[in-house]
Amino acid sequence: MSDTEIGQIGFIGFGKMADSIVGALRPSMGSEPFRFISRTDESRRRGVDRGGIDCNDSPAQLFERSDIVVIAVTPQDLDDVATLFSLRPEPVIVSLLAGISTDRIRTVTGSQRVCRMIPNIAAAKRRSVVGMCFAETADDECRTRAHALAAELGTPLPIPERLMPAATGIGGSGLAFAFRFAHALALGGVAEGMTYEQASRAAAAVLDGAAAMLLDGCHAGQLETDVASPAGTTIEGLQRLDEDGFTAAVMHAVRAASKKARSFEADLTRN
Repeated sequence: MSDTEIGQIGFIGFGKMADSIVGALRPSMGSEPFRFISRTDESRRRGVDRGGIDCNDSPAQLFERSDIVVIAVTPQDLDDVATLFSLRPEPVIVSLLAGISTDRIRTVTGSQRVCRMIPNIAAAKRRSVVGMCFAETADDECRTRAHALAAELGTPLPIPERLMPAATGIGGSGLAFAFRFAHALALGGVAEGMTYEQASRAAAAVLDGAAAMLLDGCHAGQLETDVASPAGTTIEGLQRLDEDGFTAAVMHAVRAASKKARSFEADLTRN
């Protein structure tokens, strides 16, 4: 996907996730600035430092110059920015708002061209999984630009909207679970005499190698079997992981995060 398919991007809100997206796109953006609107001084400074144009005093400029408008405020702030969208009749909207449906985004923005995305902060390294779904009314331009954007951030994961909570559990929260595993792996190395720095580098390299093989389409269960030699060290460690409930604990973590996401959506819908 080329940067011309993405086009110019504007942000409403400029927190960590928006910053990560700009970090991913910056190499292809060159000297071309992006535009943003943000309510806090800290976020406004961050946006300007990143090479953005502050449009707080002239919101029309953001909509006039942007092919995609990314909504990156908190869900509770959506109604507060609703009046901005009367400035342009049908922008392509990419919403990062957890728990807010495409139908709600359409109602608030007046746009029929809506995509929901759930990236994570690994987007800054172009290594995020990006759960994404579209409003039924999204046209080809919306789908093309959104897919191009997601591809720049990492691995697009187009799914039905009903599975967005699951995408939150495995893709959004799952990054933190992977960090927890890497930390635990490193601590195991420390217990065996390595420094934390040595063990942490080793753990990161292990995760990177595992991810590369999985992204080649290999089945995780088969790869696990391939590593585990008969009566060897790996099978001994795997047995201990299962005895300590590792697989169940990870599954429970993903399901708990997904359940929280569904609850969040239900609460926002009622309110």
